[in-house]
Amino acid sequence: DCKAFFYDTNCSTPCNCFKSNTDYCNSTTGQCICKPHWTSHDCTADKNECLVDPLACPNYSDCTNLEPGYQCDCKMGLEKNATGQCMCKLKR
Repeated sequence: DCKAFFYDTNCSTPCNCFKSNTDYCNSTTGQCICKPHWTSHDCTADKNECLVDPLACPNYSDCTNLEPGYQCDCKMGLEKNATGQCMCKLKR
């Protein structure tokens, strides 16, 4: 095995990965394996979870892509209940 972020038969070639967004670099191929929320060959692109997974947020909510991650906000007039679902606001 090579030391972290190096690869090839002599472990002398540095991987072309953005380290803070990368889980590890394959010591044989040099492929960057990105941490969650990151993508691209060097792990520098934010993954847009809202586009990748249309069901990332519950019904009646809007998905906002963040860097990194995403946020789900209930549509106007609704609020999240204890299980994270968007429901009508109760009048008090």
